[in-house]
Amino acid sequence: MTTNIISRNMGDSYKKLSPIIREVHNGKKVIEGVVRVERGGLIANIICALFGFPKQNRECTLRVECHHLNDTILWVRNFDGLILSSQFSSNGDLLFEKMGPLRMYFYPVETDGSLGYRFVKTSIFGIPLPKLLSPKIVAKEYEVNGAYWFDVKVTMSAVGKVLAYSGEMEIVTA
Repeated sequence: MTTNIISRNMGDSYKKLSPIIREVHNGKKVIEGVVRVERGGLIANIICALFGFPKQNRECTLRVECHHLNDTILWVRNFDGLILSSQFSSNGDLLFEKMGPLRMYFYPVETDGSLGYRFVKTSIFGIPLPKLLSPKIVAKEYEVNGAYWFDVKVTMSAVGKVLAYSGEMEIVTA
């Protein structure tokens, strides 16, 4: 097993993740699948358009190139041709995902073999967002009958659902 920032941050609990979750988060991987992308209402659509998030689509082809290195992780997501890249780094006990001007800080947490992300704060252009304006992100990766599944849901207090995407994916190259 290669050490990366997630395995280092999680310590021994990383070993409790299901085999498919550990495999996806080890070295360079490409995963693909057909997933469901949902957006909320009018304000959510404006937010999604501003940040270049994918459009609503019940059957969106998603390809993710995952590069898990010792001190960073790079994910390049391809939603039917829309490229959305992010980089993960460490900030003390917290990890953060940088996506354009956004930084989303979280703890990776193992529960029953699944990998959850406990988000704690968000900043934009380095400025912390107040709780009222900060998105609430619930994200989880898990195994069902030997297959890799994930769920991501972004909500905001005054907006409700902003963006959600989920589905089953498979490792196509290692």
